[in-house]
Amino acid sequence: MNLSAAELVKRSAAQLWFFTNHPERRKKNETFQKIAGQKFAKQNTKSKYIEMGNYYLYNGHRIYFAIDEVNKEKGKMHLIEHKMVKNFDECPPWYFQNSLIQVAFYGALTNRQTKLRSAKFTGQSYEIRTQSRMYSKLNFGGKWYTVTYDAEPVMDFFMKKIRALESYKQAKAFDTLYKHREWEEHFKKYIRYRKVNRKHE
Repeated sequence: MNLSAAELVKRSAAQLWFFTNHPERRKKNETFQKIAGQKFAKQNTKSKYIEMGNYYLYNGHRIYFAIDEVNKEKGKMHLIEHKMVKNFDECPPWYFQNSLIQVAFYGALTNRQTKLRSAKFTGQSYEIRTQSRMYSKLNFGGKWYTVTYDAEPVMDFFMKKIRALESYKQAKAFDTLYKHREWEEHFKKYIRYRKVNRKHE
């Protein structure tokens, strides 16, 4: 089964189970929010390496991911996610928390790769080798953060979520423990962030 890392972050286990078993019910149309988000990422990208990713194989499942931007500055590799924020006063805490979780998950997945490749939908064909040490960043509506994390607990959470997709009952049980509480119940112990400048190393 093919899984999207982005959807593993954004969707509940029950939703993932439903769409996995009823793919015809998945909406294909792009929302205004998604289009606006893609435009924001494009406007803020400084590198030619956009939507770079690969897949990670777990229990027969392929987990696909693509990082908004990979920037190589002074020999260091920066993994960057861009998130649009229309109004900080109306931005719910969970949106920032989910963004941090996504950055950490993509970083942990990248740590398990030797190469990143351009996603097919970009029409590009770049390939770059990963490094033993990489730096994760989040551009949250123009506010920049460096993100560090404990890779194993981050991965363990999502592997547990994947195992819960074996049945609707297991998916609902997982959601009872974690839905809307992922940050408080798990990730805040393993993800750290600090506000920085765009060029911070």
